[in-house]
Order: sequence, then structure tokens, then C-alpha cells
Amino acid sequence: MLFLHLRTSYAILKTNRGALYLLCLVSCHLCIQSRC
Repeated sequence: MLFLHLRTSYAILKTNRGALYLLCLVSCHLCIQSRC
């Protein structure tokens, strides 16, 4: 269910420039988590 939602969201973002923003946001989040 969650995977399907993520796949749909990714498909939508892939057509937008929002995909780059999302990737940056995730990278930032992981970077902060690893520091903690």
C-alpha cells in the first residue's frame, strides 16, 4: 500500500521539477539523521 503510494508520487514528481527538490529534502533528512 505504502509502496504503491510512493510509486505514484514518484511518477507524478518525475514529470515535475519537484523531483529534484524531493531528492534534496530526503538527502538533507538522512544527513541530519546520520549526524545524530
